[in-house]
Amino acid sequence: IIIQVEDFVEKNLHEITLKTLDDFAKGLHKTLTKKWAQEHKLQTKDIARFKKNLEARYSKGLNKLRMLLTIAREWGNEVYTRKFALEEGRLSHLDDALIRLHVRGCQVASEIIVLLENGLADGAMARWRTLHEITTVAMIIDKYGEDIAERYIEYQIVESKKAQSAYQECREDLGYEEIPREEIEATEREYSRVISRYGKKFTGEYGWTAHILGQDSKQRITFSTLQKAAGMNLMRAHYKMASYNVHASPKGIYFKLGQLEPSSNVLNAGASNAGLVEPAQNTALSLGKITATTCLDRNSPTSEDYVFMKIVDRLMREIPHDFAEADEILKLDEEKVREELKS
Repeated sequence: IIIQVEDFVEKNLHEITLKTLDDFAKGLHKTLTKKWAQEHKLQTKDIARFKKNLEARYSKGLNKLRMLLTIAREWGNEVYTRKFALEEGRLSHLDDALIRLHVRGCQVASEIIVLLENGLADGAMARWRTLHEITTVAMIIDKYGEDIAERYIEYQIVESKKAQSAYQECREDLGYEEIPREEIEATEREYSRVISRYGKKFTGEYGWTAHILGQDSKQRITFSTLQKAAGMNLMRAHYKMASYNVHASPKGIYFKLGQLEPSSNVLNAGASNAGLVEPAQNTALSLGKITATTCLDRNSPTSEDYVFMKIVDRLMREIPHDFAEADEILKLDEEKVREELKS
């Protein structure tokens, strides 16, 4: 009998254990679901309290950043309306590309402000990386004019071809439908057309700049190439810092803007009052630059353009100062708390 029991346990213990754990998981899931409404209410109160405190600390800088975004949108809308009327509803490639880049820049800046308001500095820095890329591209297009703007717009075809190829490689594994043949053929025709018009280099990374920035056939065009051409080399270190939280790099998990004490063993998995200076000041700089690039008519600026530009320039200088001042007070407050805990 003992041998039979041992054989039974040996054969069925694993299955019994899994069944017990499965039943426990189902029961716990049911309990947590039932209690979630109350838990969510408590979390919502905690978040509201945190946001209120953060707003009180950083309101001066945050309000100016919000003001800068509002001015950027209003000035951009005024310029778009003016140019649309002057060009009788047919914008040049240059105006079309710059205005659309500015619109996207304003949207990303809005996302950054939401992240700052919620104490998510590393996320805000990651989104600034995108804003910096948009600004840099706009400055390149503005610098080289109509021809490069048209190439930039046409480069959509290269991206569509690459997207179709990527989709075709994984669609069967994902259970997705095949792309209609006529759609593939239309993309192929357009792809052949742009190669015929602009050359093979056009299909490479940042190929829309190849005729200007890719003269050396041995040198690969990278975003760093664009930064140098746009005169944005000073932002390389900030861009690298922002990249840590975009990619799964080891630096991204060990270096956190939101961590007041980098050497602390306390790991922050949520919001923090710390680290807002860099993403805020960078956002002010990038948003100000793309707004000036898109909206300021350097040949014949209106009096309204001049006034807008003066306000934008002033806010670009004030916002970093206001956030840095609040951050210094935060650090002093933290030191006082630590001293009180020691005594």
